[in-house]
Amino acid sequence: MPDKYVLVEHSSAINTIIHNTFQTTQRIKFTTFDVSPKYIVFGANSGGIYIFTRDPCQFHKLIPSTHGATNLVHISPNQENLAIAVSTGLVILLEDCFNPNFEQQVFTEHEGHTVTAMRWNGNDLYCGDSAGVISVITLKSFLTKAMFQTPVAVLMHLDSQIVQLDTHSKFLLVSTQTRSLLCDTESERYRQIGKKMRDGLLGACFLNCGELLDVNSTSRVWGTFQTVSDNEQLPHFANNTNVKIYCARPGARLWQADFQGNVVVTHQFRATLTQKHSDIIKWGDEDKLKLLSFEQKTMEEGFNFGKIFSVLDQFILSFNDNGIYIFDPCSSGLLHWTTHLHRIKDIKIVNNFLYVWHNDLELSVLSLFTIEELVLRSLIRKKYTLCGELCTQFFDEIQNLVTSSRKIHLISALESKLHSSEMLEKLAPIFARLKECARTLSLDKFKNGMVTVNALPILPESVQNFETEEEQKPAQESLTILSEQFKISQIEKNVETTDFLQLLERLNPDSLYELIGKFQAETKDENCDPWCKEIFLNNMKSVNCSPQVLDYACQAFLQINHHENLVCKCNFPLPVAHQTIPKCCEMGLKLMKKTQSYDLFLKQVPYMNTFVLKNLEPETIPSKIPLMIQFSDPEIIEIHSTKITYDVWDESIKLLLKLKTGQCLNCNSSIDTTASFDWTDFGTLMICSINSTNAIKLLKRYSNLLPKGELDQFFYQYCILSAVVDTRILNVKQFCCDQDVTREVDTSVGEFLRKKYLRGSDYYEPPSHNSVQVGNCDHCHLPLKIPVFEEVRKLTCGHKYHKVCFLYTKGRCALCGPIS
Repeated sequence: MPDKYVLVEHSSAINTIIHNTFQTTQRIKFTTFDVSPKYIVFGANSGGIYIFTRDPCQFHKLIPSTHGATNLVHISPNQENLAIAVSTGLVILLEDCFNPNFEQQVFTEHEGHTVTAMRWNGNDLYCGDSAGVISVITLKSFLTKAMFQTPVAVLMHLDSQIVQLDTHSKFLLVSTQTRSLLCDTESERYRQIGKKMRDGLLGACFLNCGELLDVNSTSRVWGTFQTVSDNEQLPHFANNTNVKIYCARPGARLWQADFQGNVVVTHQFRATLTQKHSDIIKWGDEDKLKLLSFEQKTMEEGFNFGKIFSVLDQFILSFNDNGIYIFDPCSSGLLHWTTHLHRIKDIKIVNNFLYVWHNDLELSVLSLFTIEELVLRSLIRKKYTLCGELCTQFFDEIQNLVTSSRKIHLISALESKLHSSEMLEKLAPIFARLKECARTLSLDKFKNGMVTVNALPILPESVQNFETEEEQKPAQESLTILSEQFKISQIEKNVETTDFLQLLERLNPDSLYELIGKFQAETKDENCDPWCKEIFLNNMKSVNCSPQVLDYACQAFLQINHHENLVCKCNFPLPVAHQTIPKCCEMGLKLMKKTQSYDLFLKQVPYMNTFVLKNLEPETIPSKIPLMIQFSDPEIIEIHSTKITYDVWDESIKLLLKLKTGQCLNCNSSIDTTASFDWTDFGTLMICSINSTNAIKLLKRYSNLLPKGELDQFFYQYCILSAVVDTRILNVKQFCCDQDVTREVDTSVGEFLRKKYLRGSDYYEPPSHNSVQVGNCDHCHLPLKIPVFEEVRKLTCGHKYHKVCFLYTKGRCALCGPIS
């Protein structure tokens, strides 16, 4: 009996993470995305690339760009490189982009058109555009990188827009608006699949590829692809026995083709479109089944395939704005369909997970699980009530699995875990049958006549007494995987093998600690210890572990991040400490909170002061001002600015003056003050806290101690604008950063500012006799003729105001009262 698959919707933190990342920015909008096993990448209308780790979901980095709005992004199979297409048609390659040092290359083959499809195949990147042009870019090997330019070539000029590209081994599958083409990239020959043309955004893909074959990507010279005549054959391909080619056709049909471009089967799905809307299981943190059932609803009559994608190497997925549709070509049937998720913009597939991106830029995460996988997954995660409800919901399927599955016997643990007598009564027939099967031997007969006798394993007493099949691998095999990964990391630290990733996925902190301990005992390499500590911290899923493991994690974090030159001899952090972000920072914060060892963490890794200082209680701020000033993180001061009083700012200026002389604010020792507060930034923070008038008053008090020129024109502009403009309406900082505004205000207001506030100080330079006198605003007393405030309002009483000043006073003349 074929496995029954269910559609599961998962709760995900990705939307919350995105909203938190951009809660202060309204102009930036995501335009495209891609997902890999490790990363979720978004392209934005600003041209920026925003990278998030997939599990756990958290913001990783931003890669800015000046080439234009992002149109497509595509992560390479090895998860090291990123291809980007922008609105101008440029294609940008970022090599090793997920690490700090990466290389960028720009290609112009599609400039002036819109890149509509991209597909990696090993180190080859195929691109197709709206004009029907297909190109290939081949990344160089390490040895040839410094000697040759990256090979790029235009392969084909076709008659219509490229809708979809797919690859398998040496073959490239091209789907345009009018036809599908199968290309042999080695012989540079191609053939149209089938004879009939079409018109529409219909896709094509390979299915049931099984294990991916290595692609021999070399820096060869590419030529233009040539069509194969009717009496010719494409070169024979021996490894295509399990691989099928599917091309979407109008009328809810799929062509299945062979590797000579011949249509062998036409699958007609129209008869299945009356199938009932699929139920969806909601998988959240709670231990309770949520089954979404929908009213009898059939698909729209005019359904047609769009782009098509392979799922689990068995099924074909297609989608449109209204829903998701999953078909089984083997039975020419509809496996699942749902309009529960609508307004769909795009879908990406990772293993059996579907990442659905909506027009409102929200992400939904779905997956396809067999009944057995879903039940055992809930059991292993100790969601016993949920597991019991699933067994009840799919009672008949579980009954059938009892005699066919080698794992389903594990659910017998529910008999001692469930507290609901009603549920236990419903599941009693399953438990009884499990016990009966455990006592009955099964016979397996092979073709050669041999018969093996198999008995199901003894039923476990509790969930703690069993492990998954993956977790039962011998310890020596795990040590071998760890050893191989260590050797690879000594050559290329950013490469991780699939076996290594799978090993880490199934280990909890205690198991990982035990494995690392055995590995270190067998390995004599001096680089082994820091590597193991970093691996452990990067893959420690929780701080809820044994005291021994928790202590190891703390020591690991402190040792790999300890820098003696970041603190004074009295353990006060130096200013540069706030810029030195430690490795595994988030895990370090969890460990510090868990162990309450704040003094030890702050001393060994002074950057951790960031988290302590950001969460100060208002009454403790005055006592912590010396530490905040010496730490010199502007973000911390900005967080507490509304709670810092005039007198505390006065004391802060004195402390910063002392720090600038090279003295520690705790012990007066000589220290390195690199990265200490800039006076302009410091003064701007003061203005935000106590307004411009009070900030100028304080700074004027110490003007003879400030080095000349430390307060630049940005500070003065910010001071002026914040005094006369409601900062809740106008983003003053952004306004002042405009170079044209800076130049114009410096010319028009600089002389006035020096005269008004700094007369008699070293800053003041008397105006020349040739300067032109202009009238002043009767509200802010600044010159009326300032390019920033071009519009002037003359009142009936004769007084003159900048327009913004008039709006600020709400129609009152500062000298005469309300305007009649």
